[in-house]
Amino acid sequence: MDKADAAQMMEDMQKRFPGLTPEVAAQTFLCESLRACRSVMDLVRLPIDPSVINQLRDRGLLDQEEWQRLMLMLDPASVSPTIDGSGE
Repeated sequence: MDKADAAQMMEDMQKRFPGLTPEVAAQTFLCESLRACRSVMDLVRLPIDPSVINQLRDRGLLDQEEWQRLMLMLDPASVSPTIDGSGE
């Protein structure tokens, strides 16, 4: 896609969705890409790490269930319950 086409696409999107910024558009696209991931091998193709997924959740772009599904693939220890010394 050349620059003129990209600028036209962004202009069209801003008409349809007032307040849309390139940052929000990129985050939305990333969230939809994450929803399509079915394995950790899918995830490693995207420019993400746990902090990015946390930011998307904190901004309301990922719900808790989707965040947990992604984190289980990317960093299982971050969502697994911890077991204390008593084994509980």
